[in-house]
Amino acid sequence: MTPRLTMKTFFKILFAPLLWLVHACSPLGEPVDEEKSNNHYYNKKKNDIRYSPMGNWFELGNSPMNADVESFEVLNKYFGKDKNHVYYEANTIEKGAVDLASFHVKNNEYMPWVGLDKKHAYTFEKVYGKSKKGVKAIIIVGADPKTYTHTDWDWANDGKNRFYKFKMIPGDYETFEIMNESFSKDKTTVFHQNGNSLTTITADP
Repeated sequence: MTPRLTMKTFFKILFAPLLWLVHACSPLGEPVDEEKSNNHYYNKKKNDIRYSPMGNWFELGNSPMNADVESFEVLNKYFGKDKNHVYYEANTIEKGAVDLASFHVKNNEYMPWVGLDKKHAYTFEKVYGKSKKGVKAIIIVGADPKTYTHTDWDWANDGKNRFYKFKMIPGDYETFEIMNESFSKDKTTVFHQNGNSLTTITADP
């Protein structure tokens, strides 16, 4: 037992300076809202927000968000907003693309990358320019933002329509059922799911 304790103590002494150095060099301060996100942190001076996946700035990096600290609110691990912008990860969503005041997310494990406002449900796509990155908001056409919810990573509904990979599908809502990973059906149609595409096989009358 004693040699093992001695070895443990030896490694603590050996690595203590390295751990201190890593901590001292960290650009991250406290988490903004630890319950909602382990990706959003104040900087050391608490005059900006930094986005760092899981706080692992050393390996995964960190990015200044240039956000308004006083009004910044963490929505989940990927979204935040302040009085001026909505942010996806460290990037601002194009201004005017979503309604800032009503923008929100739902606490649903299958839709962490989905945002909603009073008019639409959205997915988002990073856009890379010559000098900076931005985020494009993509409307999920036909989705009611008040009721839109995912039942798994691929399928969603809003109580009236079904959606596959963020696209509304035709068919009878009431008789629709998912059979397996490849097929689903309603009273008149069989649907084939193949990656991001869905094709229909209409039954003979």
